[in-house]
Amino acid sequence: MLTNQQNNDFFTNQMNIPARTVAELATMGIDTAESLVDYDEELLKQVKEDLKRPGGTEVDPNNAAARIPTRPYVLSPLSCHRLAVAAHAVRYYNAVGRNLNMASMTWNGALMMYAEYLKALKVQKKAENPELPKVSRSLPIVQWTEAFSIYLDRTLGSRDIPLSYVIRENEVPPVIQNLQNRRPYSNNHSSVTEELIARASHTHELFSTDNQYVFDYIEEALRTTAYSATLAGFKRTKNGRGAWFAIIAQYVGKDKWQKDIKVQERFLHSFVWTGHSTQTLEAFINKHRVAFVKLQRCAENVTYTLPSDSQRVQYLLDGIRTSDGRLQAAIANVLADDDPTGKLHNFESAAAYIVPHDPVASKRPGNKRKQHEIAAVDLGITRGPKTGVDIRYYENDEFKKLTQDERDELVEIRKINSGEPSNAKKKQKKNKKKKNGGKNNGKGNTTFDIAALTTKVIASIDARVQKQESEQAEKRASTAAQKVLVAALDQLKVDGSSSADEAKMTAKSTRELKEIIGRSKQN
Repeated sequence: MLTNQQNNDFFTNQMNIPARTVAELATMGIDTAESLVDYDEELLKQVKEDLKRPGGTEVDPNNAAARIPTRPYVLSPLSCHRLAVAAHAVRYYNAVGRNLNMASMTWNGALMMYAEYLKALKVQKKAENPELPKVSRSLPIVQWTEAFSIYLDRTLGSRDIPLSYVIRENEVPPVIQNLQNRRPYSNNHSSVTEELIARASHTHELFSTDNQYVFDYIEEALRTTAYSATLAGFKRTKNGRGAWFAIIAQYVGKDKWQKDIKVQERFLHSFVWTGHSTQTLEAFINKHRVAFVKLQRCAENVTYTLPSDSQRVQYLLDGIRTSDGRLQAAIANVLADDDPTGKLHNFESAAAYIVPHDPVASKRPGNKRKQHEIAAVDLGITRGPKTGVDIRYYENDEFKKLTQDERDELVEIRKINSGEPSNAKKKQKKNKKKKNGGKNNGKGNTTFDIAALTTKVIASIDARVQKQESEQAEKRASTAAQKVLVAALDQLKVDGSSSADEAKMTAKSTRELKEIIGRSKQN
């Protein structure tokens, strides 16, 4: 509780309200910091409007014998904002069972930090509600309990308090601790939200409403599963807290955590990777990581000492049994790095060192790159002559970070290294074809000259026609000659008695034959 002097200091100095307005607020019932508990932002806006338009009269400050209408009371927007934050903080302190003092109600300290919390709370209330986790094959009951707790951490109840306060282990909050310096929460917690979850009262009249909300969420998450039968005794009262602890006791008790510890330890000590299957070394290492995370979860619920980083490295190396020389050499280097900060005492460093020597991953297709795809192998240079880009292999993310000029030069160099024509040569060849009117003296596709092609086709057809006509003329001439010779011979047979006539007929036939042959040659 604040003293009268502290209350006066709170309103005048922390809230920055004029003394005349402070006196008027006292007449309205706002005379202590605790009295702000019932005032939300809407009521404070109404108070501000009432202060602007007061009723009645007052003594004229310039003439004591005269009275004037009461002047408006000054309440600045800054003071109104600080009052709204302080009123919300008073309700928060009441919820966690903390008495007010000047440390908790100082503006340049706890109240200013609480104002930042209110900004975050406003954003959270506007955001969409998280998706309710439900028990399924991929989310068994043990993992579901953790997911559901996180869900309640992000789901606000009727008092803007995360609903996980309903299912906390201690129904009665622990003894209150002093505030952190200039913070509205104790040293036991790291935020206003954590203190609310740990200390919000279960005797408040709105707790039953929040308890019903929790039951509804649990029922929806377990609906159509075998675990829903556990809720039968809590349906009538919708006791979410009771239903939660019944599920924990039946399905997630200490014996379940102890059993999981044995399973994970058996894996760490007994599972062997030989490199003879399709499982990669990285997959084996990931299983070790998962096993350790599960052991961490078990240690949060039962007493258990987690293995150290050195022990984790030893478990990993003991589980690798392979004859591959490169991997054996890598393991030997890890064992030799026995400094306090060495790989033998750091699981992640040891894992990162031996993974590149995995014999299974190296045999998989796609892990080896072709010789011509590795930049600078045959070029004898390490940087591009134009942009200075490093000539080497780039992962996709690295390649995307290069400038367009660097990418183009790198692609050109790789094409030259692989024997493919570069873009510059292709462009030069294309320009040459355009200069020659689309003609191409070499092989490959080109654009034909239609006029020249048409002329060639016509000449070829004309030559073939002339050849056919010549052959037909010679054939006709030969036939005519044969007819003349036959007629001459027949005449000789008839007139065979006169040698003079025979000579004349022969001479005539010879002349006619020569004329026919001559005409044939001319045609």
